[in-house]
This record gives sequence, structure tokens and C-alpha cells, in this order.
Amino acid sequence: MSQRNFSITDATTHPLYPFDAQGRGGRTAVYTAAEKGDVEMLTFLLDRGANANAAARGGSAPLMAVVSGNLQNVVEVVELLLANGANPNAFYTSERSRETAFTTTQNLA
Repeated sequence: MSQRNFSITDATTHPLYPFDAQGRGGRTAVYTAAEKGDVEMLTFLLDRGANANAAARGGSAPLMAVVSGNLQNVVEVVELLLANGANPNAFYTSERSRETAFTTTQNLA
């Protein structure tokens, strides 16, 4: 059986590429790029139709991952997500809290 090298370019040019699918650990590609502050990858995904609100398993949205983290480029990532439809009032539900990205940023001030 022969193996074919499969690149990100091959995958993302396919019209049915599942941008919002959850990978290992339940994270979407947008969630992972946002969480890491990878603006280039985040822009790439959002420009191709990925959902800025596609939550990870457990309900955490990409915007929540950004404001809960410790990124140096947090403002740039937040602005990019918001410009692409991220909802700052979407709830992150856990056993401990019912927070939004907006309320989380208020707690940091």
C-alpha cells in the first residue's frame, strides 16, 4: 500500500475540509491557534470559513481560551476573533463557574 504525503494546503483547499472538527483533546483548529496566539494560522483558518465560536469539548470557546491565558498578543488575537464573529457573551460552562470572555476580562482589571 502506498502512502501519499498530505499537506495542510491539500486539506484546506478541499471544499469539505472540516475546520470546526474537534481533534485530540477536544480542541478545534481555531481554538488551538487562538490559545497559542498564532495570528497567522488563525487568520488562515478564519479566512477560509472556520467558525470563530467553535468550542472545544467542555464548552470553552476560542475567545475564552485567549482571555484566560497569558499571551503577549492577546489584544491582536481578541480583535481578530471578534472581527470574525466571536461572541464575547457566550457562556463557558464548567462545574465551578458560568463565565463569559467578557466577565473574565472584567475580573482581570
